[in-house]
Amino acid sequence: MITATAKFNLEKIRPSSYEEGYEQTRRLLAGIHQSAPEFFPVDGMWFGGMIKPGQTLIPFQDKDELLRRLQALNEDGESSDYIVLGSTSGKRLPGRITLHYLPGFGYLTLTIYRPKEAAIDGLVMARMLEAVASVMKVDFAFVDVYARDPNGAEASDTTCYASSFATFPHRQCVGWMAYIPSDVTAELAPTAETLVRARNGTIVVAVKSYFDIGNPAHIQAANQIERDLADHDLLRVTDPSF
Repeated sequence: MITATAKFNLEKIRPSSYEEGYEQTRRLLAGIHQSAPEFFPVDGMWFGGMIKPGQTLIPFQDKDELLRRLQALNEDGESSDYIVLGSTSGKRLPGRITLHYLPGFGYLTLTIYRPKEAAIDGLVMARMLEAVASVMKVDFAFVDVYARDPNGAEASDTTCYASSFATFPHRQCVGWMAYIPSDVTAELAPTAETLVRARNGTIVVAVKSYFDIGNPAHIQAANQIERDLADHDLLRVTDPSF
């Protein structure tokens, strides 16, 4: 596993000001940290604001400079409705987290580099999803897993669960785990390794340890959960042309 990326569909919110967007992000970072403080940094350990080549990263806590840069980007004709942050770990060190948040589009991703080497297992990931759901209105979320593609033309080529292994090409998928905005019981997802209750929904975990898309048993586990959830209309159709 190279990366695990939690992808969230959120309620679309157009902040009334840069300050409001900053506070939304601050609450999000605080919730993630509280879910697993040994793994996820506090807001003072996040850096961002590099919006042009040659700029250096600045601490998230440097609110005035961060918002000044976003405002300057907007004045240049670019969209300022986003924030990109990274934790303090080196670019490719295990456990480095990158946050990409676009409130106006209801888009949030949290990417963790080499989670297995950082001992961030499925239960820790589930706590992170639970934390986001406690702070924000989540419509759906799942954790995709990326790894080197054995069939790639280059050694650096990667593939992911969603594009190569998901059961349905026209529905939402589960992957390592998924937040379902419904009360999912063991009867509805009998093969899930665990179910975690969250605000207004349930996190359905396919594998509690580390999801490996090179392991057929892990793929089968996620596929079976997807079939079970689809049978109960709990995975939305994303492409009605199928």
